[in-house]
Amino acid sequence: MLGRNATVILADHPGALHVKLDGPLEQRVARAAAEAGIPLAEASRRQAREDRVRAEMSLRLYNWDPRSNDRFDLVVNTGLVGLDAAVELILDAYRVLSRRPS
Repeated sequence: MLGRNATVILADHPGALHVKLDGPLEQRVARAAAEAGIPLAEASRRQAREDRVRAEMSLRLYNWDPRSNDRFDLVVNTGLVGLDAAVELILDAYRVLSRRPS
């Protein structure tokens, strides 16, 4: 498993499954606030900064925008799908895609 920019770094790797976990901004902020034990306003500022910095890094280093979904095999809305279900979706997608001929 790789994190940021793996979709570009491993773009041509035949066994790679490119997954993006995303969700509604309000839910992402609320989850971050709860996990960090901080007020929603602070979590919102952190989220905006983090989203901006990650996109800028990807654009500068790899000339791609991770906010676009066009290079991902699977995008999971974690606002609707819980952690266990997200894991099952990812595993199912990997099983299906790993059976495709190269």
